[in-house]
Amino acid sequence: KPFNILAIFIATIALIIGLGIAYLSFVFDPNQFKSQLIEFVKNKKHRDLSIDGNIQLNFFPKLGVSLEKIRLSEFESTAQFAALDRAQVSLALLPLLQKQIVIDKVSLHGMQLRYQRDAEGKSNIDDLIKQDSATKEAEASNTSDKQMRFDIEGIDIAQSSFEIDDQKSALKGRIQNLNLNTGKIGDKNKTPVKFSAQFQFDKPKAEAKIEINTQLRFDIEQKSLDLQDLKTQIAGKLATDPFDLQIDTAALFLSAVESKSEQIKLSAKLSGAQELNAQ
Repeated sequence: KPFNILAIFIATIALIIGLGIAYLSFVFDPNQFKSQLIEFVKNKKHRDLSIDGNIQLNFFPKLGVSLEKIRLSEFESTAQFAALDRAQVSLALLPLLQKQIVIDKVSLHGMQLRYQRDAEGKSNIDDLIKQDSATKEAEASNTSDKQMRFDIEGIDIAQSSFEIDDQKSALKGRIQNLNLNTGKIGDKNKTPVKFSAQFQFDKPKAEAKIEINTQLRFDIEQKSLDLQDLKTQIAGKLATDPFDLQIDTAALFLSAVESKSEQIKLSAKLSGAQELNAQ
């Protein structure tokens, strides 16, 4: 009987919490905070943020947010730095109590980014990556804490583009039709990864279409990356010379101290005539 009473009590508490979360999801409208968010970005980062689409929040079973038609300007300018058609991300609630971050599938569709750096090395993201003293102190105080484990159920980036103008590295061009899809990402967990994109550069003069398929596994403690069954297909032009390159690798291991590979197969065709095959 005591166990029955305990079970009823737990079920009642869970029902009350569930009803409360459901009530919040119906009553709470995050769109009313658009102006505050825009003002916060303006005051803190000196950039203009616009959200022309809706903001949606989910509270149960996962804490999530989705946004549409987002635009961020350059530092103290109205020129566009980044834009996004749709973004969605969510967190599982219970693992947070155990210092675990479990993120549901992250989706970014129609993302546009622009990176610029002058000959002296000053870039248009310096203000975003610069840390203030309070942030540095917070990170220093957290070094003694237990390391927080994280998992991501998957990443989905679709129809995105990246424009780069790096005068210091003499690199200028555009990456478009960028697509990235993964399975579950976690420490010491093997996951499928599929990547494709089109590269078109003026400096150096080159264009290519790239497709990559592999099984990825990383180890945070060892700071290592392990790629298995890596298949890479690259076709394009260097200046006016066409090329076709295919690289198959059974295993590729990368770390801070060493790198090694197994069973590499290379097939290349240059200028439509010369062919190279190596294993």
